[in-house]
Amino acid sequence: MRKKAVALIIVFILMVTAIGTLLVNFGSANPYQERGSVPPDSATHPPKVTVFSPLNNSAYTTIPLTLSVNVTLPESSTASGTILYYVTCRSDWQENLTYLYINTGYDNSVESQIPGAKHQYFQGSQNLTDIPDGNHTITITAIAGGFYPADNLGFYRFMINGSSTVYFVIDSQPPKISVLTIKNETYAISDLALNFTVNEQTSELMYSLDGAANVTIDGNVTLRGLPSGVHNITVFAQDLSGHIGVSKTIIFTIALPFPTEFVSAASVAAVALVAAGLLVYHKKHKRRMNHE
Repeated sequence: MRKKAVALIIVFILMVTAIGTLLVNFGSANPYQERGSVPPDSATHPPKVTVFSPLNNSAYTTIPLTLSVNVTLPESSTASGTILYYVTCRSDWQENLTYLYINTGYDNSVESQIPGAKHQYFQGSQNLTDIPDGNHTITITAIAGGFYPADNLGFYRFMINGSSTVYFVIDSQPPKISVLTIKNETYAISDLALNFTVNEQTSELMYSLDGAANVTIDGNVTLRGLPSGVHNITVFAQDLSGHIGVSKTIIFTIALPFPTEFVSAASVAAVALVAAGLLVYHKKHKRRMNHE
């Protein structure tokens, strides 16, 4: 029994040794083993990233916005093969990085060693929602790599990335206007400064006083010669996308003081007139008394 157990142990050791030797010999005979990582050479160019939408330096008035990209494999005259690993999207209004493409294997692998046009590039799209108004950027980055032959003994792996950034504007809201100087108050002057602010660039500014036709202005203006009474004013602004913003209508009163200089002059004239009348009366009365 003991001899049988020893024999089994010896057979087991011989089998393990044989398998180990076979694996070593297989590894030595296999020419496609990775020999390490190297930087890309001058004959290898990054993957080309093209953003079809949104267009660079464009303005959009509605959301959601469609993101559409195309990524081609790195071009190289020295690599034995290239492969695309990831395509990511980084936007200024989102905190997290978005993955547009992840290489998960043969079915979706984009690499030069697999024939067929669908494997030679990545093309994808998605809707971009919750984009606030303002200036924005999107950067699409392609993480790729490939293999350089190593004297028929294996290969060296390299990594190479490409990216593209687009700049665009979202303008889905009309401009906001704040009137600063005219309030819902009473003023004792006929000239009022109309100062206001607009929260974005404009193509046209206007105001309407007391419901009259709009008056085009370049900016802050002074309303002159306002008569006494109740008035109202509204300011309008058109932004670069054609949206028209309207301010709150301000109702105010002009109550000009009574002209004291005119009153003084009239009083003097009245006194002079009364005095002249009294003088005439006195002369007539004296003349009558003398005749009697």
